[in-house]
Amino acid sequence: MNFRNIIPVVILLFAGAGCVPWKAADRVIEYTSLEKAAEDRDSVRKINLYRQNVVEYPAELTRFKNLEYLGLRRNPIRLTDEIAELKALEVLDLGHTGLSVLPGAFNGLAGLTTLYLSDNRFDTFPGVICDLPGLIYLNLDRNKISELPASISRMKGLKWLRLRFNAIAALPPELGQLAGMQRLYLTNNKLTSVPPEIGNLTALTDLVLDENQLTELPPEIGRLTELLRLDLRRNRIATLPDEIVNLKKLRYLTLYGNSAMTDEERDRIRAMLPDCEILF
Repeated sequence: MNFRNIIPVVILLFAGAGCVPWKAADRVIEYTSLEKAAEDRDSVRKINLYRQNVVEYPAELTRFKNLEYLGLRRNPIRLTDEIAELKALEVLDLGHTGLSVLPGAFNGLAGLTTLYLSDNRFDTFPGVICDLPGLIYLNLDRNKISELPASISRMKGLKWLRLRFNAIAALPPELGQLAGMQRLYLTNNKLTSVPPEIGNLTALTDLVLDENQLTELPPEIGRLTELLRLDLRRNRIATLPDEIVNLKKLRYLTLYGNSAMTDEERDRIRAMLPDCEILF
């Protein structure tokens, strides 16, 4: 077994799942009990109440003025406007909590950079988060969202957007205004096309569009010159635009599961991207 060949594949799999962070998290004390945290209230930066059957939002959380990380994953919690009082909060994990709406004051979390809302019951994109100016990472995987609002254009700082396993049928052209976006994950939605404005996302390194209903890509895809990974598997694509030749940095292109693609087209793509690892 050649481990030198295996390691890059493992890295690619983790990157494809969006699991590789930009940097390792700082080492801070994690409190899993509010009672214990209360003893060190002024120095507490991280509280994780994972799977503790928290139903009502704990009012005592407002006392932790320096709290930077709050984990409430797998609790059937009902949020209140009090959460906006956590002014120092940077990371908030609300995954698998059964949420379908966010309180109106949620946009008061002006310092929030990372937000997990995966595995919930949102059937519309929670528009209140479009007014979080510092948000960099947003995870809304495995909800029931069918469309994205035009107001998403206000999320200028967003670099990493995960919307895998939803029901999105179309992308708004306003998405193209997020010029700083680096990673966009849209696995398993209902997309039949990609707007030409996608070409404005010139900082993209990862574009994941697998398991949709795409039949083609716009020529503007050729403007994504920083792209390293493009995942188009299990769509209905027969050909790629000539402009794909401009993707000089592309290293991984996944195309298997597009049954309409001919051998001639595969050869054409290989010729246009000689330095790219292509999976048909």
